[in-house]
Amino acid sequence: MSNFDLKKYLAEGRLLKEYDNSRPYPQDYYMDDNDPYNDPYNPFMQGRGKIAITKDEKNTVLLDFIKQNQREVAKQVGAIRLEDIMIDDSRDVGATGIYNNDGDEIKGGLAFRFPEDVDDRFKGEEGDKPKPITVAAIKLMYIGYNI
Repeated sequence: MSNFDLKKYLAEGRLLKEYDNSRPYPQDYYMDDNDPYNDPYNPFMQGRGKIAITKDEKNTVLLDFIKQNQREVAKQVGAIRLEDIMIDDSRDVGATGIYNNDGDEIKGGLAFRFPEDVDDRFKGEEGDKPKPITVAAIKLMYIGYNI
């Protein structure tokens, strides 16, 4: 241990590399190197592992991410609490148990996608455009709908 050089160790960046490799999710998922939505500022899109995954697998990652960050997601969409978070019939990640600041349940739902997965069919109840949010440095889009 007497030969250990802290300055050299830090200069090599090994500490950051070791830390970065200990976080496998969601940064390890990436669809395609030639994807026009490759955003170097979005940790999800940095493509560290370049693991090709299907839409269903990607939605499972998004579902887990939203469940792990429920409070922050709820805060970002203007709610106090989200419940019943699942993959819905249209294969989007959705939440139907939405509670406002008074604790009253809102009769409606939310659907979430990653920005690169938003298409013309991803619209709100009255044709509203998806709204952006950022949770834990991950960019998401969401829409609201009536039940």
